[in-house]
Amino acid sequence: MVAAQYKVFGNHLIITRIFMFLIGIGSVLGMYALLQALWQNTALSLMGAWAFNWSPSFFYYTINPLPDNLALCFGLWGLALFFIWLRSKRRGLLVAGGLLLALSTLCKLPFIIFFVVPGMHFLMALIRGTAEKNWFGKALSNLGFAVLPLAWYAWVIPGWHENPIVKSMPGNNKSTSLLLNYYQNVLTSIVPELLLNYGAVLFFLARSYFLFKRKAFKDSRFIPILGLSVGATAYYLFEANAIAKIHDYYLFPFYPLLFMLVAYGAYHLYTSTNRLGRIVATVFLLVLPLTCHLRMMNRWNPDSPGFNKELG
Repeated sequence: MVAAQYKVFGNHLIITRIFMFLIGIGSVLGMYALLQALWQNTALSLMGAWAFNWSPSFFYYTINPLPDNLALCFGLWGLALFFIWLRSKRRGLLVAGGLLLALSTLCKLPFIIFFVVPGMHFLMALIRGTAEKNWFGKALSNLGFAVLPLAWYAWVIPGWHENPIVKSMPGNNKSTSLLLNYYQNVLTSIVPELLLNYGAVLFFLARSYFLFKRKAFKDSRFIPILGLSVGATAYYLFEANAIAKIHDYYLFPFYPLLFMLVAYGAYHLYTSTNRLGRIVATVFLLVLPLTCHLRMMNRWNPDSPGFNKELG
């Protein structure tokens, strides 16, 4: 798509920047749609989309030409349409959601874990004996789209010789101490600093209290989302040696999970009966653009961008 635009408008980097920025707007809207589909709460959804917009990694990469940007956008909308289907039962939404999840996976293979959500839903319905009429047809109309990216990758991956992403942990040659250092870096830097934003960490932590207090685990959608959490964690552990400390964009599949929790924590902190909680939530929401800028401003240095300057 980027190449086609260059054909039409000429070889100008700004074309790529604008196109990626528009995809980023689509991702923010997709996050809002996903949160709204889950909770039907406009304030909560706005808080989550706002916080997501100021995720330092998302903010930085959203004008850089990465397939992960389009994969994330398609993935968020695919999940959103699935959860909207749960309420409306309009088959077209289920089909469209499956197609978008397949396109997301075609852009970047790790996003195939998003299929865990509809997969777990249909599996749990079968196990619990609550499967609806034409259960198999409905499952196939969404999950069947996974065949498209799986067929594509089965064809091309054999040609990815010596690719560390393909070799992953089974082909790992890095020391245990180095891997432990990677895990520590994810927990202490990449997640709180780059994916969440330091200003959103409080909301992320607060969600544990509110989820337990409100018994969110009893919600029928809890198991599919928990399944996605397990899938995303397994994906990271499988690719940890390739992701290392620098490829934070490989963790884009974690965004829906992280900002579901941030949105939930922010909203319930803001609406708590404690007036101090409302003030703290407001301050932390307002400070997100500043903390995002402070963390990423050095990456805009054209003389020392952290990679080959010719690629800037």
